[in-house]
Parts: sequence; structure tokens; C-alpha cells
Amino acid sequence: MTPEYASPVCAPISIEKGNKEAVIYFHGCSSSPGYFIPYIEEALACGYDVYAPLYSGHGTKVEDMLLYGYEDWLSDGRNAVEVLLPKYEKIHLLGHSLGGAMSIYTAGLYASTGKIGKVLAMCPGFGLGDKKLLKTDFEKMGERTFPFIRGVVYAPELSEYCWSYDRMHFKTLKDLAQFSPVCLEQIKNVTSPTWYMVAANDAICDVKQQIEVAKELPNLVDYHLFQKSGHNILNDCEYKDAMARVKMWLRA
Repeated sequence: MTPEYASPVCAPISIEKGNKEAVIYFHGCSSSPGYFIPYIEEALACGYDVYAPLYSGHGTKVEDMLLYGYEDWLSDGRNAVEVLLPKYEKIHLLGHSLGGAMSIYTAGLYASTGKIGKVLAMCPGFGLGDKKLLKTDFEKMGERTFPFIRGVVYAPELSEYCWSYDRMHFKTLKDLAQFSPVCLEQIKNVTSPTWYMVAANDAICDVKQQIEVAKELPNLVDYHLFQKSGHNILNDCEYKDAMARVKMWLRA
């Protein structure tokens, strides 16, 4: 049965044109595949089939997040890659936030296949920006919610793609805290050429940890620190530069 998506942009993306290579976009926590819609045309023009999975509990109603956790999201990421490995000569990975960490995780996990191409991690979800949240009594507060931080959308033409839940459960914070270390374990295994973006004003993820991770990547090709942007760099004040860098990565 097809789930009832909260918005049309929440539906998973699967565009097959018979190409020999594919791109997988991993979205962020509470977000959706829609963030990659503005780049589909460019990806196809570069000769890639395009995929963007939807994680368990996402894109429907926020209560569904209570039914799943970080292990389910990791499984979703692995499944997205494993299904495509037999079909393509190369699979390129990019993601934002939780999806940025997922791109690193899957690139390291499947490096031995020789089929992982280039990687782009944008504001990867390594660590929480507000460390005080880690002191939360998750057993007591787990099902309670708090407003989800949403930045200003500087590009009106992108607003329809920037869907996310408007609130988050404390349980989800616990899952995010558990998700990050699993992804960090794969850094040393990443052999793919990696592009990496960090936002100096990221209030969601740990900027210092993101920068330290960049130093550990074995094949870091490009690193860029956006000085004015917050977490959602694809629709923040430097979005034109961010979009240009995504397209440059696609063409590389």
C-alpha cells in the first residue's frame, strides 16, 4: 500500500534512463527527497539515473517517527545502495545533514565493491550542535515534541521543495545521537573522492566535529566552509553558491 505522503515532494525519487551510473541523494532527518528535485535535470544531463529514498517514519506524519529509529534509517540507506549495486557500474552518493553522514557511512561500507564513485556530504549530521540536549531524560521525554528549527528560505522558487516536519520528538534526538557514531566508524574506509560542505552558523549539528571529520577523510577533494549560512545551506543566504557547488560535483 502506498503511504499517504504529507506532500508530493516526500515521495521517493526513482528515475531510470538506462544510464551506466546513478546518483543517490540521502535527505536529512525530518526532511524528504524533495530537496534534490531542483538538481534532477542536471543529474540526468550528466548521464546519471537518479534515486532518493525516503527513510522510515519520514514524509507522512510526525507520529510515525516514534515507530522507527536510527537502525531503521541505516538499514534504509544500505538497502538503497544494495539494490542498485548489481545494476550500475558506478553509484555516486550525496546527502545533507543526516543524509550527509549517511553518504559517508555507505561510501565506507561498500568501498570494497569498487562501485562507489564520488561523494558529497553537506552539513553532515555528526554530533548535535546543542550539547545540553544530550542530558535529556529520553526515557521520560521521549514521546514529547519540540518545535523543529527552520531557517529562512532565501529562494522563493525553492520553498516548495523544502518540506520537513514542524516538530521533533525527543526520542528522535536520541536516535540522532546514536546514529552519528555508527557513521563515524566508516570514515577510515572511504576511498571515494569526497566533496565536503560545512556551514559556520549551523545550529543543528556540531560544526567543530564536522570540521574534524573532514580532516580524517582519506580522499578529500574539496572542502568549503560557508561563512554566513546555517544548517540548511541549500536554501540559506549563500544558496546560489551551494547550488553551484552541487552542480559542479555532479559534473566532476
